[in-house]
Amino acid sequence: MCSGSRSGAIHQHDVRVASHHVGSFLTHTQEICGLQWSSDGHYLASGANDNLLCIWDQMTGTYSSPLYNFSQHQAAVKVQATYSIT
Repeated sequence: MCSGSRSGAIHQHDVRVASHHVGSFLTHTQEICGLQWSSDGHYLASGANDNLLCIWDQMTGTYSSPLYNFSQHQAAVKVQATYSIT
């Protein structure tokens, strides 16, 4: 499970264990507007008020940089669509 914050951090949790905080994605600089998992649960898309759309590969366990980073948006990005990466 992931949650986005006003600071731009995304926190990943594994609610099946007592120490549930797994890691934090820290690329966004402003409030998270949307989070969406891919249908296979492998990728996480995040959108924020900093106009960035990031695609994270949660299987790598790398929290420092997204797999893809799209910065051409002219307004806040709200993730709502279903997507797949091939």
